[in-house]
Amino acid sequence: MRLCLKTGTPSFPDKMNTANPKDPWRRTAWHGASWETPASWEPSVLNEGYILFENNGTPAAEFRWGAHGKNFQPEILFERLARKEKKGGVIFMPRDLPVEWRGGFPSFIVRGFSWDDTIRKGRGVMLYCQECGAVSLVRFFSHVPRKTAGRVLASYQDHPAEELVAWTVFDLDLRVPKEHILVRRAFRPGWFELSFRHGKEIWSYFRAGPAGALLQGKTLATWGEERLPGWCRAYTRPVLRLNQADAVEWSARPGAGALARLQAGIVPGPAFFACRVWRAPEKNRILAVCVNGRKDTEQERFEAACANHRLR
Repeated sequence: MRLCLKTGTPSFPDKMNTANPKDPWRRTAWHGASWETPASWEPSVLNEGYILFENNGTPAAEFRWGAHGKNFQPEILFERLARKEKKGGVIFMPRDLPVEWRGGFPSFIVRGFSWDDTIRKGRGVMLYCQECGAVSLVRFFSHVPRKTAGRVLASYQDHPAEELVAWTVFDLDLRVPKEHILVRRAFRPGWFELSFRHGKEIWSYFRAGPAGALLQGKTLATWGEERLPGWCRAYTRPVLRLNQADAVEWSARPGAGALARLQAGIVPGPAFFACRVWRAPEKNRILAVCVNGRKDTEQERFEAACANHRLR
């Protein structure tokens, strides 16, 4: 596991503040980990096992996590980390935990530290989860109040507690089976995409907005054919309108005969495809779920995927 500070702060302009005004904190979940943070904190860098939060454009906290195994020796790991970071000009020093951070880590072995790169500095913790064997490195920048950092740490979970894994970033609130592996992500103005592989299936979840502007002069069906992956247009299939104003669906399923079995085994590309596009008028967004694979997907699994693709 590589533990280092990442810089680079791509912005995601098409964001939505989803916090409760009475308690302006909200939960973010990414790659199996989750946190509660102030509503003004937004992810600016998202990678596998890594997230950097910014507060109004200023770095606030960095989390990095990954599998380590059962043989955890905190002093050795910390010394190795400190030597590595020193080569990049960052000084790590062991420190006792601030009072505001104590008592919030019942399932972790914890080591506190300070860090300083001559331009920025702060406090942090190295956490070892005794349940899953993962190690997390958490760094807070010096402007973050210790009480705020303590609440973020107390909410931190480095592995999912349920069979469905949450992917909750910006206004997305997605749940996918834990066996599904993220293979593609895209966060662009007006367009979010998360795609997962499960065996020979690819499950893709899309969110676009604002819907009112995107659908000017066109239907959901027209929009879907324009924006969804180009290969789907190669299928000969009817368009099923679940509700003319709010949802549209495409599907192509192989038949049961010898020709269909030949197609599923030889013809390049997926033998099965299904896609549903619908509008979430209360959020002014368009949502879509697409799945393709070599075999038909049970309808109940597709319905569950659509039901678990929500906005917050």
